[in-house]
Amino acid sequence: MKKKVYVHVGAHKSASTLIQQNMRENRALFREKYNVDCLLVEDIADTPFISHFRAIANTEKELSERKFFEGIERTRKCMDEIIDLSPCENILISWEGVLGHSALDRYQGIYTHVDAVSESLKAIFRNQNCRVALVVRKQDSFIESCYLQQIKEGRTLSFQEFVERVDIHKISWCEIADAFYSDFGEDFGVVPFESINILGAKLFLKSFFISLMGKEIDMEELVLIESANSGLSARGVDISREILPHISEKNLRAMKKLIFAEFNSSKLGKASFFDGFTRALIKKANADGNNELCSRYFSKFVSSSGVDFDALKGYWL
Repeated sequence: MKKKVYVHVGAHKSASTLIQQNMRENRALFREKYNVDCLLVEDIADTPFISHFRAIANTEKELSERKFFEGIERTRKCMDEIIDLSPCENILISWEGVLGHSALDRYQGIYTHVDAVSESLKAIFRNQNCRVALVVRKQDSFIESCYLQQIKEGRTLSFQEFVERVDIHKISWCEIADAFYSDFGEDFGVVPFESINILGAKLFLKSFFISLMGKEIDMEELVLIESANSGLSARGVDISREILPHISEKNLRAMKKLIFAEFNSSKLGKASFFDGFTRALIKKANADGNNELCSRYFSKFVSSSGVDFDALKGYWL
């Protein structure tokens, strides 16, 4: 019998940690009350699912057609076995690595291999009823947050070096959404990250789960985690870039952890890199695509969440 599989694919730096920490904390409740089995990265860490999407994310070494389809078939068999063994009729998977990585400079845009990702998901879950959700974030803040993540992971390039490799004409979320919609149709939904600023974390999570699964989760029953994964401050970025190249491999992890603990955005404020003029250029270059994104993909989320559509559009247009 076909089960229902719900896949949250990211994007990076768009409330993924918040969503996953709440799934992790409330696994038993999801199973017992909602018949939903939550699968997180630690549950599928050594499976072909992880290795397949990591392989296609490597844009510097493109997969051959043979390896691509072999990877899909291995992953399909593995996931069918995992799903069959689950006692639940609904499987909820959340891993932003499905989309790739946050090194946008290597993509020279936003997830420029999305067609392969969507095709893979469609084939992997062809024996199930699959629905996909994508959380999107306004381009300028998304690029900045992805840069901060690169520094947090130990890279030491400047923001200028990072952003000059990102093609402003390859950062359309609407094109990303269209790729998924072409494979999943009405079984694909988009959640705007900025709605968390309007709704707050609690109602954002409730609306996210409704958007993805069509199930209303009683938030009063959840052990709720409302904040997660703060970023580096500007001072933290400067210190990381100056110090990390001189730290031995043995001590690198501990040093990165220390810098993040002492110089994160919660303590010292959020880092900002684009000036107003550049933000305006990015907004102008993506105006048509963002308008389409709002009108075609945000409407369902708005109707289920009750978020003010004009307030939401104000972030994007």
